[in-house]
Amino acid sequence: MTSPVTARVAHLLATLSFAGGGWLAARHYPGGFDWVYMVMSALASHKHNPDGGLWFAGAVAVGMALLWPVTRWLKRVLPPGRVVAIGVGALQVGLVLGVLTGLERALFFHLSDLFPKSHETLALASFTALYLGMWTLGIGGLRRGWYARWQLITLIALLFAIGAAQLWLWLGQRELGWVGRDWRAMGIPLWRSFAFWQWTASAALLGVFGYFAWAKPAMQQHPPKQWKSGIA
Repeated sequence: MTSPVTARVAHLLATLSFAGGGWLAARHYPGGFDWVYMVMSALASHKHNPDGGLWFAGAVAVGMALLWPVTRWLKRVLPPGRVVAIGVGALQVGLVLGVLTGLERALFFHLSDLFPKSHETLALASFTALYLGMWTLGIGGLRRGWYARWQLITLIALLFAIGAAQLWLWLGQRELGWVGRDWRAMGIPLWRSFAFWQWTASAALLGVFGYFAWAKPAMQQHPPKQWKSGIA
């Protein structure tokens, strides 16, 4: 059975994987990598980063896999019920899709040449599942008193703001393109860069995983009545 120590160590190792793989991949990126204006897939791409893409692609796959024990910890520490089943299940689906996204970048030069929009669809599905899981657990936890109220409100608001910005740019700002080191010279503000919000969303998702791994549920000190009775 997953312990809190296992969940916390797994989160730390996942963070190191993302950070270390990203740093090594960026060092090899031709002409330098601009974190504000260049998307994650470019950093992990054989096509755009032939000498360093494998570092970040592998880091994504390994990092996503390492976060699995955090979901196991949530299933252990939170009361059984439909909200937890849906929330944790969505997180696990998102992690599996995230692993597949990393493997796709590592194994294929450009899969979308063979199957149109395949990489974009896979990555979007992973983000969507992770967001769905975190919103479900966050809103469910807010109503049931699983964690400190102000902490969950902050997390929900943060994820909503970042997700809304991503969705707006993904749907309405494609004329700017996805990858371009010249964006900075063009004077395009960072808040109009999908890449900026993509990196911010990734950091936020990793941070929320960390919160769930490290925070002590409030119900361990003051269990709600519905938890005592087994109703979630």
